[in-house]
Amino acid sequence: LAAEVDEAISYEAVLEGLCRQQPPIVAEIGLFDIYRGTGVEAGKKSLAFRVLFQDTRKTLTEAEIESAVSKLRQVLQQQFNAKLR
Repeated sequence: LAAEVDEAISYEAVLEGLCRQQPPIVAEIGLFDIYRGTGVEAGKKSLAFRVLFQDTRKTLTEAEIESAVSKLRQVLQQQFNAKLR
């Protein structure tokens, strides 16, 4: 899950926001890359997060995963005015 945010926004704030709103099937969220450079607007940075989905009782469906990803994307857009990548 990658998003472009203002340079002034810390990755810790974004990670905390995602974790606070994470759906029940999200077992873990972690930052794996911060990118600045070609393709990223000046004054912005790209943050890439890995998301681990897990349900120990059953196999997750594609619809459940898509719904969880959609919720995380909403958090990025609404709380951090992020541009999804």
